[in-house]
Formats: sequence, structure tokens, C-alpha cells
Amino acid sequence: MSLKSFFYLWNANRQQIIEVPHHSVFGRSEESYYVIDSTVASRFHFKLYLNDSKSVIEDLKSSNGTFVNGLGLDPGEVFELNSYDIITVGTSHYVFFTADTLKDFDKEKLKEKFGEDFPRDFQEEILKKLIAFERYALPRFHRILVARKFQFAVADVESSRKEELSILEEKKLQVDEQKENLEKLYREKMEIINNNYNKIEAQQNNVNKKHDQEIETIKSSETQTVDLSDQDLFSKYFHSSYDEENSYLDIPEETTVLKPSNGKEKVIKGLSFSSSSKSRDNQEETGD
Repeated sequence: MSLKSFFYLWNANRQQIIEVPHHSVFGRSEESYYVIDSTVASRFHFKLYLNDSKSVIEDLKSSNGTFVNGLGLDPGEVFELNSYDIITVGTSHYVFFTADTLKDFDKEKLKEKFGEDFPRDFQEEILKKLIAFERYALPRFHRILVARKFQFAVADVESSRKEELSILEEKKLQVDEQKENLEKLYREKMEIINNNYNKIEAQQNNVNKKHDQEIETIKSSETQTVDLSDQDLFSKYFHSSYDEENSYLDIPEETTVLKPSNGKEKVIKGLSFSSSSKSRDNQEETGD
């Protein structure tokens, strides 16, 4: 925002400088930006705004018409304004300025706007009021411009801040959306992984169940098994250790020396069921 964002009107009747934002309506209605205190003014009489970077006035189809430099506008007509143009509604007169032209006020340029159709009595009246305007209103307006310039400079910084933060906020929303999409995708993938885990656990349970059933079938079978409690008979031919987990661990036996009937020694480990060993066992049992 800057001083160029405003129009300025000098209300000659009230000796007042009016700061006017773009697209402002003048009229008799209290809803207008600036109320024209005149019975000939319409509720919404005219509007000031920028059109393609040009300052224009638009008559809002007023009942008694809008005049610029003494010339009447057609109802609804849009007319380009220049600095020092005089806008008239009934007996109310407004001199149009920009910030620069009001700051560098030129009385002669204002006089040039008095056309042949401009009322002579108003020309004399406005020239008298110019003395007070130049002496009192303009110096005060210059001080206001300095303050407004500072105010607008701060407003420009705030506006820039707001715009940049708005851009960053929009980017943040985009990142939040990406985050939400990734979290959704993550949840979907984790659901697939958990389902796979559940399937594997179900398969593991089925495998354990199947093999447990096989073991139970074996245990309930009528097949004759070896009686391991007969240690004297069993240990004579086989030696082993039974661990805590019910598994068999083989332990090497001491070397056994057998002497067959032919007198030759035969060294073996483990079990031996040869005929010579059996005859020797028989001799030991009879005491021969």
C-alpha cells in the first residue's frame, strides 16, 4: 500500500481534504464512503476508481447529474480525471488531486480548469478560499503525508510479511497432505505385513498341530517296543546316556578284546554278536 493507492479531494465548501480509497462511492446515503450534504445529491451519486491505471469518475445514473469542470456527464458515463479537475454536485465542489499534485499544489493549473460554463460566482469564491487553503490546509496536509508515508511503509512491510507467510502456510498444507498420504500408505503396508505375520503364525500352528498329532499317533500305536527298564540285558550290548531333553547321546564304550577259538585277538568297539563271542559267553556261564 502507498499514497498512490488513494485519491484526494479538496472540499472547497468545507475547506476539507478528503482521502479517498479506490472504488469509493459518494452520495446522500449514509452507506456511501463520503456523504454529500445536498438535497440534489442521489443516494449513490458517483464513484471514483482506477480503470487500467487511469483515475476515472463514474456517474451512478444520478437524478441531477454530475459535472466535471462545469460540463455535465451523461447518466452512467465514465470520465477520466486529471489533477485539479473540479467535480460538482449541486452547490458542492470537489477538486481532484493525487498525492503528488496536492503536495506540489499549483494555483495556476487550478485556474485553468475554470471553463466558460463554470459559474462565475463560484470561481470568485473558490479563489478567495484558496488563500486559506494554501496557508492552513496544505501545510497541515504535508505533515499528514509524512506520517502517512511512514504508516504506509510499515503497512507495506506487514503486507509483504502476510503474503510470504501465506505462501509458506500453503506449502505447509502441501507438506501436511504429503505426510498424511505417507502415513496412510504406511498404515496400509503395515496392515499387509501384519496380515502376513498372522498367516505365518497360523501356518506354524497348523504345522505344530499336524506333528503333535503324528506323535500322539505313534505313542498310541500297538507296535511292541523295547523295555528300557531291563538294564542288565540292555546295557550288556548297548551303552548310552539319556539327557534332560529326552534325546539319546552316544557315549563311546571301552575297547573290548575278544579271543576267538583260533587264538587270534579281535579288537572291536561296541557290540559283537560273532559265534566265537557267544561260545565264550557260554563257557563263562558254565564255569569252564
